[in-house]
Amino acid sequence: MTARSDYKHLVPPTGPDPEEVAHVARALGVPDGPWHSEALGRGAAGATNGLWRVVGPGWSAVCKVVAHSDAGHARWRTSSRESDPLYWRREAEAYCSGFLDRIVGGAESGVEVPRHLACFERADGSVSVWLEDVRGLPGAQWPLIGYAAASRAFGRLQGGLVARGCVPQEPWLTRGWLRAYVDRRVDYAEVLLDEARWRDVPETARDVAARRDDFVRLWNDREQLLEVLGAVPTTLCHLDLYPDNLFGMTGTDGSGRVVAIDWAYTGTGSLGEDIGNLAIDSMLDCFVDPSQGATLAQLCVGGYLLGLADSGWRGDERLVRLGFAASAAVKYTWMAPHVLMLAEGELTLVPGEQRDFTLDEIAIRRGAVCRQILDLADDARRLARELDLR
Repeated sequence: MTARSDYKHLVPPTGPDPEEVAHVARALGVPDGPWHSEALGRGAAGATNGLWRVVGPGWSAVCKVVAHSDAGHARWRTSSRESDPLYWRREAEAYCSGFLDRIVGGAESGVEVPRHLACFERADGSVSVWLEDVRGLPGAQWPLIGYAAASRAFGRLQGGLVARGCVPQEPWLTRGWLRAYVDRRVDYAEVLLDEARWRDVPETARDVAARRDDFVRLWNDREQLLEVLGAVPTTLCHLDLYPDNLFGMTGTDGSGRVVAIDWAYTGTGSLGEDIGNLAIDSMLDCFVDPSQGATLAQLCVGGYLLGLADSGWRGDERLVRLGFAASAAVKYTWMAPHVLMLAEGELTLVPGEQRDFTLDEIAIRRGAVCRQILDLADDARRLARELDLR
C-alpha cells in the first residue's frame, strides 16, 4: 500500500551482471548459452534496487539487488543498523546465511522459500541475491480458501517456533516493526487531526469522513494497543504478508505448499500479526472485494488457529485473536486520511497498483475496508478487557 512518491526509481539500466549469470548457470548445471532478462515488480521501496527474471535455454532464475541508499521517500529510506525495520542487508543475510532454508524451509509447516542459488558482493556496495524462479499459482489468483491454507501453514510455522521455544534471535532480524511502521506515518495523522480537511470532502470519501472521530480515537489508542500486543507470544514473522508475496504449489505427493517471497522485513512479531496484514492488505490492494471481508477474516483466523494446534501450541486463542485484531488496526490507523487524500487527488498509485480499477473505485473500496479496521479496533479493545490487559 504505497503512494507513487514513496517509491524510488526501479531497476538500474545495466541489468544483471553477465559474470553472475554464467556462475548461476554453472551452479544449475546448464550449459552456457544465450539468455535474456526482464524487469519484475511495479516499483521499488526500501532496499530493493533492481529485480529481474533471467531466462536461458531450459532454465530461469530471479536476481534481486539490494543496496543502501539515502534516496526515495523518508518512509522507506534504508538503514545500516541491523535491527532497524529498513536495514538494507536483511534479505541478503536471510538467504545467503541459510537462515530461511533452515528456519522456514526446514520446518515441515507447508511454508517454503525460494531456493537460494548464489549471492554476490558488488563493487558498488550492493548485494545481488540469486533465487529459484517460483512458478506456482500467484496469490493474486487464489480463491478465498487459499488464504485459509496459507494461514494454516503460517500457523504451523510460527506456533511451532513458540511451542518449541526456538524463536530465532539473529541480530539482523527486525525488532519493533509495527511501532516503526506507525511512527513513519505521522504525516497522515496530521491530516486526520486537521478538522478543516474534513469539512467538505469528495463524495468518495464521505463514508470515511463520517467515521473520522473513530479513527481519531484509534490513533489516540495506538500506544495502548501496542502495549497490549506485548502480552501476545512473539514469533518469527514475515511482516509483509500479502498476495503478491505468495505462491501456491502442489508437491509430488499431492500436498499443498505456500512459497513466500520478499523477506526484507522479517523479524519478531506477535502471533496473528502476519495474517492480520494478509487479510487487510488483500482488500486494500484490491485482491479481495471488501464485501468478503468477514469471510476472509474467519478463514484466515480459523486456518491459523488450526495451524497452531497442528504445531503443538496450546495457548489461549484469545491472545491470537488479539494479535490479529490489534496489529491490523494499529498498522492501518493511517488509512482514513489516505482515502481522503486519494479522493482529493493528492496521491497517485504506482503503475500496476490500480489493476483494473479507477482511483475513485479504489478510494471507495479502501473506504469500505476502513469500517472493518475500526471493527478490528473494537475487537482488540474487547479482547484486552477480557484478558485483563488494560
